Amino acid sequence: MPSIPQRLTLFKELVKSCYDLSFWDYTADLTLLTELTVENELLSYFLQYSSVYADLKAYIGSGGRRPLILNDSVGLLWSAVFEYDGNSLKFIHVMGPCNMNQSSKKAILERMDRGSQPVEIRRRLRQALERVPVLPSNTFFMYTIMFHRCVTGETVGVSDFEYPTSVNERMQKAKEHHLIREDSESTAPQNHEGVSDLDQKFMKVIETGDTNYGNVFAASSKASTGVKMSRFGSIRAAKDSIILFIGLCSRAAIRGGLPPAISYNLCDLYVNLVEGCDTMAELSNINHTMFDDYVKRVHAYRTDSSCSREVQACCDYIAIHVTEGISLKDLSNLTGYTDYYLSRKFKREMGMTPSEYLARQKTAHARLLLTSTEKSVQEISDLLHFCSPSYFSATFTKYEGMSPTAYREQQRST
Repeated sequence: MPSIPQRLTLFKELVKSCYDLSFWDYTADLTLLTELTVENELLSYFLQYSSVYADLKAYIGSGGRRPLILNDSVGLLWSAVFEYDGNSLKFIHVMGPCNMNQSSKKAILERMDRGSQPVEIRRRLRQALERVPVLPSNTFFMYTIMFHRCVTGETVGVSDFEYPTSVNERMQKAKEHHLIREDSESTAPQNHEGVSDLDQKFMKVIETGDTNYGNVFAASSKASTGVKMSRFGSIRAAKDSIILFIGLCSRAAIRGGLPPAISYNLCDLYVNLVEGCDTMAELSNINHTMFDDYVKRVHAYRTDSSCSREVQACCDYIAIHVTEGISLKDLSNLTGYTDYYLSRKFKREMGMTPSEYLARQKTAHARLLLTSTEKSVQEISDLLHFCSPSYFSATFTKYEGMSPTAYREQQRST
């Protein structure tokens, strides 16, 4: 049986092969054992001089043994596991910091840039923060479970994780404050009448592929005055609301006949676009574009019976991999046909060649990127695998009647 240090060494090597996560070893009195280098010195300060350090000390004092999740005020995340010898704490092993998503990392960097520290200190802090990896929460929690297993030999689940007492106290105080304020406020209550019925109508529109849904969107503005905002920024609340709506639309589309692979791929695409938004206008545009996209795709699946299974498989493949370099050979291998036979069959059923269909799909995706992101024409051209920005512009102009730059300016002026 490998020793704890051996298991930890292997675990750290495996994690670092995927993410540049840092690891820290402390004695029971929180003396740092990990050797500091020029690269990791500043990272160690993020834990030692933040509120989570006190949370960690308090948890050690309580005799806690389960994995502890630590989260500081700017959004950095750590997990700690505890190595005991009988009833005596020997070592504390810490993993982190990391960010949960790219937008939280961006927010931290922007906040730091607005700070009052000297330029050189801000520069060094920024360099250190740039090294902090972004991990999906499920990946970070999975690593924490394995981290705990390496140290203790025990298997735990996410529900076994512990959180600092201060976090629970803040949550309880926030709830109590909210209830007291709700009881004392004389303002009119939030209006959410008809929201449930409207949700069902939205989902029905997608399930049936009903492209005449304008009246449903018109009614939505009267159904609710929205979530009451207090300390949380309206942008974040709007993002969370739209992300939830995207998930509902994705499942409704599947019920309407859209293949799950297509639906889930679209869901990932739009969630990423939402997270990259900085204004309510951008969020509104993505929300409408997403809904329209799902409706039209379901409509196409429910009404187009002339398309063979093989050609439909090609269309699905293009939709899923539109940002990848797709060739006719890829589609031929997918169907088992020769390039020549597939091209003739595809044109007979779709009224255009596979290359033209791909160009149209790329143009449609480019419209979305132009209106909902700050990516340059060069970046969008590269993302969609056009051979050059000039060819991308020519293709876009062919199908939209204007250049990518003119299209972006037109959409932003409306």
